[in-house]
Amino acid sequence: MSGKGVRLVDMRLAPPPVDRFVRPPGRSMLSVRLGATEERGRAPLPFFWHDPPWHLANPSHCRAVAGVVAGCGVTIGMAENDLGEDESVTAAGVEGNGGQAGANSEAAAVENWSRLATHRPDRAGWTLDDCISSRVIELRLGMRRAAGEGFAYPAERYSRWHGGVATGPDGALVPLPLLFPPEWSDLSTLGSQVAQLRSLSDAAIYVSCDESQVDVVLPAVHAGNADGILVRFHDDPVTMLRHCHRIMDERQWVSRPRVWISGRWLGIEETVKCFALGAAAVAIDELCDPWLSEPEYGKLFPGGTSPFPFGAMVGKTQQQRFLERIREQVMGCCDSLAAVVRSLGASRIEELDAGHLIVADDAWGA
Repeated sequence: MSGKGVRLVDMRLAPPPVDRFVRPPGRSMLSVRLGATEERGRAPLPFFWHDPPWHLANPSHCRAVAGVVAGCGVTIGMAENDLGEDESVTAAGVEGNGGQAGANSEAAAVENWSRLATHRPDRAGWTLDDCISSRVIELRLGMRRAAGEGFAYPAERYSRWHGGVATGPDGALVPLPLLFPPEWSDLSTLGSQVAQLRSLSDAAIYVSCDESQVDVVLPAVHAGNADGILVRFHDDPVTMLRHCHRIMDERQWVSRPRVWISGRWLGIEETVKCFALGAAAVAIDELCDPWLSEPEYGKLFPGGTSPFPFGAMVGKTQQQRFLERIREQVMGCCDSLAAVVRSLGASRIEELDAGHLIVADDAWGA
């Protein structure tokens, strides 16, 4: 598999083995190892929700969606302050102990979620609780540019993290730029940052970057003893995954960093191809983001500041149908993934390799 320019569409999955029967699909084998060694544990699924737009939904909406997705075993990107304070629970707590019991129950549920906490270069939104309670810590290198605003955070997101924000002449919230310089000046100090987080947390530590930066970041990830690299790809991940594999092979690393990928939506067969090419986990943001960003779903969870009674606007059954639809979609992806993996004769995702792929003849010379 050395042809340049090969894409996912140029590959097909190998036919099922003929020397043994295909077992019924099961989800238990879909868990993924988090670190190069077993000590970092495993994530429930190889799916993760990398960067949810929590700031686009009110707290009750966020908590309902997060609970369903996390309950399906998906690792979700979530800081302690991302969900916001649920005003309905707070109000109930003022009236009596029942509300407090509900809050305690919710806190216990959140604690059991498989969470990915993002440590940004300027530490925006970061708290010590994120370090302690998350299963995965993402050390994000570089900043994402906001449309028309350069390096700035949406005002609603910043407000969720840190309370009040600046307002413009018309009273509207305005985006805020970086608070202060990044914690490190170059990748040579990445190892000390990883060591600092290791002293505070048992979480697996992944370093994230753009696919164009893999050449310099992946060696630093290995030298810094991080557990893996999270690569943001833009179109097709094949070239990047094969490049990661080549770097690790050429340097003969015994302890190989895990590779997570985040980008466009990948179908189930495309996802399995990525696992065969060396990916350990795949982001499903394009599937999950609309559950927070679509206005029609937001109407099902009116904010606590609404002047109208909750019952007058939406019934519980509509919420329940929406949340059940989320669960069905996520679990449907899990079932389909398990079935395809089993059809290849593999009992675990880690068993997949390039031998499970067939490249179209006309792709070799691409």
